[in-house]
Amino acid sequence: MIAEAPKAQIMSRSPSSKVLDQLGDIEEVPPHIVEDRFMLSLTSADRIHITNMIVPGTREAGCLGPCCHSPDDCPHSAWLCPCGFVDYPEHALKKMNASRYVRVRENSIEWNNPSLRFAQCCSTDLEVMDNVHVMYFDDSQFSEIKANVRLCHNFRSFCCGGSGEPVDIEQTCFFGLCLRGRSTICCFLPTFCPTESLASGCCCSVPCPCWGDWMARRVLWVEDANSTAKIIKDARDHARSRLKV
Repeated sequence: MIAEAPKAQIMSRSPSSKVLDQLGDIEEVPPHIVEDRFMLSLTSADRIHITNMIVPGTREAGCLGPCCHSPDDCPHSAWLCPCGFVDYPEHALKKMNASRYVRVRENSIEWNNPSLRFAQCCSTDLEVMDNVHVMYFDDSQFSEIKANVRLCHNFRSFCCGGSGEPVDIEQTCFFGLCLRGRSTICCFLPTFCPTESLASGCCCSVPCPCWGDWMARRVLWVEDANSTAKIIKDARDHARSRLKV
């Protein structure tokens, strides 16, 4: 049997009496049980309960970064400018930031780390390309959840920009000297290899496309890393205890 899930901590407008009457007519839905992997079970077969909505980090340009936005009819100037002083159109960046989210669910976390791309080849229209991830709480990678806020974070974000504060989800071995790998071929890598998480420690957050793709380290960019790490830890422990995983 699955115990009752925690109540969702989501701010919303109070439903009207008509909506409450309609909800009262809905029959109770039985839980969805996955025998071979209990963590994928749901307290209701027709929905996934969201227990927390985390405020995500936003992409911001520092005072040493881009000094203006490219015009809407010529967004290519954002990457044609050799000095990097021109950013993408402001409306496109706002849409990308609005697409970011981090949701703590009853058995997992889900987050979207979107980017921008051109809608068509040789087009001037930018669109958001979603990059959605889901991790279930029975994943051994959840053994370590920690805030990895760089030193002088506010000052360095003011100068060089950033995407918020990072929360690392990872699994270490060999006394913390190595990180778990993504495949059976490369099962661990030294922690000193540059990844997108370690890039947050330098002034300019430039991810490394090489080692970062091999390491099983997930990075959530949020507004408050310390409180987010605690919320995820509590949700993980509650789910594992509830499902006896």
